[in-house]
Amino acid sequence: MTSNSKSFLILLTICFLLGVTFACSRDETEMVKSHTTDKPASSAFNEPETTYLGKTAAAIGADHGADSGFLLMDRGRDALSWRTILADAAEKSIDAQYFLWK
Repeated sequence: MTSNSKSFLILLTICFLLGVTFACSRDETEMVKSHTTDKPASSAFNEPETTYLGKTAAAIGADHGADSGFLLMDRGRDALSWRTILADAAEKSIDAQYFLWK
């Protein structure tokens, strides 16, 4: 694996972990209401920093203050690979958010 590939993977992991850690720590009252009534509401657990990924994201996030970030993935194979890796590493839950565009 090249140095650029490793840097990219580390950056991608950092962005995802920051997003998961901070998005999952919201108060339940901030949740967006479902546009349908037949779906149950969902929420993340209260202490994401108790997991390995949560601890890693918190440590990385501490270096960036209030900044946040994301990485657009335009290749389906890459996006699926990252979802699979992170789902495999999940210890308590999986909180996924997707944006589709054309």
